[in-house]
Amino acid sequence: GTISPATIPSVFTVPAAAALLGAVGYTTEEKLIYGPFEAGFGSGPTATTTSDTRPPYPCVSGGTYSGYCPGGMDVGTCEAALYNSCPSGSVRDELFMDDCGGHATPYHHHTDPVCLYDPAGTGHSALVGVMNDGRVIFGRNEDTATQPTNLDACGGHTGSVPAYSDWGIVSGTIVYHYHVQTKPPYLLGCYGPVSSVAECKTLYASGTQKCDAASASVQIGATYSLDYDLYCPCYEGYTVPEHNVTTTTTT
Repeated sequence: GTISPATIPSVFTVPAAAALLGAVGYTTEEKLIYGPFEAGFGSGPTATTTSDTRPPYPCVSGGTYSGYCPGGMDVGTCEAALYNSCPSGSVRDELFMDDCGGHATPYHHHTDPVCLYDPAGTGHSALVGVMNDGRVIFGRNEDTATQPTNLDACGGHTGSVPAYSDWGIVSGTIVYHYHVQTKPPYLLGCYGPVSSVAECKTLYASGTQKCDAASASVQIGATYSLDYDLYCPCYEGYTVPEHNVTTTTTT
């Protein structure tokens, strides 16, 4: 079908890699769905400036802009890393996700679109969108009102789904579908199904932005680094780092 301004599906052969930057699907409200990554913030681990630039510096304190996240880092890890590396109270939260899991113009979602469904509701979460392969994505929960434990590396599995009459989906239909996750890749890792993280990585094995392309240690600030496989949306047991929560600014 058609969701303005896209024709769905536009990906016909699966499994397949999803766009590392840019749209991978659309919500039921015809807003863009992106994968986990941003193109990057700042220009280097120790770089500073006195004026806001593009790409934007994600921290500001006393008129000095600073902070760095390389392209290909998921938004949650990037934000946590900035809290651990920027001056206290300087992270520009307005650059990151709002309460509905999206940001920017054109507005797009990277994380859980909680304004489109009730995460605390009983039963299977409601449908929140469709990906470019034509498979639909639901909120985070299964029929038991708990998060599924058998999602593949793309973020999907096969099972029964609730009705969505606007798109002709009948209650109890058994189909491969995606779920929102509260950890990376959040909305989509690849167009599935895949049998393993290793198979997911084979979909991102060419070009300069690929899985296992560079050193795992990524320098974020002068004294802060973390292990991360940039531009690889295939996660296995990954947890976003804890961060030092301080008073933030929107200056």
